[in-house]
Amino acid sequence: MYILLEACQHPGVLRVIYFASLILDIVFTVLPIGLIVMLLIDFSKAVIVSDEKTVKGTKIVIQRIINAMIVFCIPWIVSVFMSLLNGAGLGEGYTECLKNARSGNLDYYDKLLEAEGSNQENSGNNGNNGGNDDTTLTVLEKAANKLIEVAGYEVGNNNNSGKYGNSTDEWCEQFTRWALSKVNLPSSNLYNYLAINNPNVDISGDGASALWPAFQSSNNKSIKLYISEAYGGNYVPKKGDIIWYQWKYDGDCRSNFGEWDGITRCADHVGIVTGSDAENVYTIEGNTSSKDYPNQRVVAKKEKKLDNDEIVAYGSWY
Repeated sequence: MYILLEACQHPGVLRVIYFASLILDIVFTVLPIGLIVMLLIDFSKAVIVSDEKTVKGTKIVIQRIINAMIVFCIPWIVSVFMSLLNGAGLGEGYTECLKNARSGNLDYYDKLLEAEGSNQENSGNNGNNGGNDDTTLTVLEKAANKLIEVAGYEVGNNNNSGKYGNSTDEWCEQFTRWALSKVNLPSSNLYNYLAINNPNVDISGDGASALWPAFQSSNNKSIKLYISEAYGGNYVPKKGDIIWYQWKYDGDCRSNFGEWDGITRCADHVGIVTGSDAENVYTIEGNTSSKDYPNQRVVAKKEKKLDNDEIVAYGSWY
């Protein structure tokens, strides 16, 4: 049974955070303006009153200046404090929640929550849990949640700095591998977990299909490759799965091999599944664009129809 969406991906929680942040924005805008108006009034009074009252008025003005400075500095202080926590690995949850809440894409999280419920209903239908006891399954389900959290925190970022790998051209696989490597399991990280269970294959390449062999020939029967619906498969993709694409018009795979035959290992693009429902699969992908990031090559949230023939396969690891 899947763990429900964590707080930073739950649309109800995100809406509360969004409205709370909106109220704070209003307060931090209106309050300083009010203090400035009061200061102007105090200065005006100080000009026309006696010396004794001027001294008293000056003290009030100074106090209000101090108050105004404190109010102006609060957002900066909070930002610095959270940056320090992020540096220590303690504030990522807060930052991710705020980033998701302000993304303007809450409909995506509504669909993701609906997909999570749909996945719960279908969790026993794929036959991909064999070989894992309840304890291991719980660990891997938590790892899937963490993978989505790690990937989601990168939405909007590009690879100009080489954070995900050396390539600034085709870096979807590098982002996927980077995200897998950031998820810790009891004995290794998630990327190494795939490699350890496939000692006879090399999954270290940079191409979009580099991870593909890890799911084709694994010593762990829970790590499997599933054909997409467009090519006759009936697998229901779930949170944490790997998804591979072959572009219909401008990809190398179909230029070299024609329409996918259900066997040949080739992919033009790869991403991470965040969930699915009866019609759509939802993903986070590197080196792509979206309606939120048009004409850019960034990490972005995407959705496609399950029967889209550009989706060729999924990799399930739990």
